[in-house]
Amino acid sequence: PPGRRKPHRGALPFKLMVNYHLRVACQGLWRDKWINLLCMISIGVGLFMVSLAALTVHNIEAVTGKLPEKFSVGVYLADGLSSDEVQDIMRALRREPGVKSTRYISKDAAMAELRSSMKDAEYVFEGLEENPLPASIDVGLVKGAVTGPAVQALAEKISAIKGVADVEYGRKL
Repeated sequence: PPGRRKPHRGALPFKLMVNYHLRVACQGLWRDKWINLLCMISIGVGLFMVSLAALTVHNIEAVTGKLPEKFSVGVYLADGLSSDEVQDIMRALRREPGVKSTRYISKDAAMAELRSSMKDAEYVFEGLEENPLPASIDVGLVKGAVTGPAVQALAEKISAIKGVADVEYGRKL
């Protein structure tokens, strides 16, 4: 038919060339099977290690990215404060830069929370005649304020407020 090119004399048709090359490649793979297997295993192990490292870095970044949202400062109050004094302390805390939220936890609520978290260890509470836990305020911080020096400075300011017995902010963390 017109327009079709005729193969040059002595040239193999395309199908025969492909079959020949595939056959030679398979023969080479079979002859050197142990070296090829070793290469495939080393490439697989290398890709696995790189993937494992990337996944680990991704998970660490995801966890550390969420830490500032969950970080809070615990402010333990002195015993015998009136509700007006507690409200004054909470107002003073809300005025501090970097404070996102405040939540008052009464002595009874703190004990109920502790009991619910230690359901399997009820024996710890045997013999308690009175509640030893202090009332507290849980202070949530904005994301940008969760740095070591900023939290330490805030904790020192909070410690100076009248009626505050102790401040816990995870110094080591």
